[in-house]
Amino acid sequence: MEFEDLKTEQREGLKVALEGRTDTKTSGPTLRERFQRAMHYQSVDRLPNFEFGYWAEALTVWHKQGLPESVTNQKEA
Repeated sequence: MEFEDLKTEQREGLKVALEGRTDTKTSGPTLRERFQRAMHYQSVDRLPNFEFGYWAEALTVWHKQGLPESVTNQKEA
């Protein structure tokens, strides 16, 4: 799957979760329902994927921990 396809799927999934609908292609649980089930150790069709950014200060710490100095942003990682 291409990066743009993933971004589109992510946007659609978030939109569905915010609207609280379950009428998606797979007619499975919403992102919110999936998250709630996972956090309560219940079965889910797949784990929710939340990717968070990082603070700029984190790169300095990671460089001290062994991250190559040539890596200065997420794209280079």
